[in-house]
Amino acid sequence: MTVLEGSGGAGDEARDAALLARFQAGDDTAFDELMSIYYRPVLNLIYKFKGSSAKEAEDTAQEVFLHVYRALPRFELRAKLFTYIYKVTMNQCFKERKKRVKDIPVQVSLDEPVDSQGSSSRPWQRELADTEDTPLQKIEYGEVRDELRQALAKIDSEMRAPLILNRFYDMTYEEIAQMMGITAAAVRSRIHRARQTLLKHLQKLWG
Repeated sequence: MTVLEGSGGAGDEARDAALLARFQAGDDTAFDELMSIYYRPVLNLIYKFKGSSAKEAEDTAQEVFLHVYRALPRFELRAKLFTYIYKVTMNQCFKERKKRVKDIPVQVSLDEPVDSQGSSSRPWQRELADTEDTPLQKIEYGEVRDELRQALAKIDSEMRAPLILNRFYDMTYEEIAQMMGITAAAVRSRIHRARQTLLKHLQKLWG
């Protein structure tokens, strides 16, 4: 099973199923427990995707959990609960993006919010691309942060989303496909195009 970066235990199917059963039986404290598990991963995902202010990210997270709270009484475990929660998160991010009057470039925050223990996972130390993307393999956290922000802002959100979920949250193509309502082949294609687009923008920035 995939355990997400800085997830604090997110992705435990048996535990999630037990909490869902308690909540659907009328125990609201079960939702509080779910929120304590998933709030930080959801907030981190919003930061990565939107690059928004802390206040805006927290507002988005509140909308996400309000939606989840309303939906869980009818939720059936045909899909993993953590996949559903992150799907709601991405949908909310897309929804808020569409509401903007102008298409303001979205920047992915490279300074990930700290986890519940006060530490940061510094996600850009992870390799960003596959072995064929040699120039990107040389990128380390903090070295070209501004250039990365500029380049990532130019990637279409439909491609940016699977790239973030795969590279920073260790989600498989199949999990991302289920979340986004597309095929695994489409996920693979979008991630490949996102890497190629990112590489081209970085090459332009670096001359």
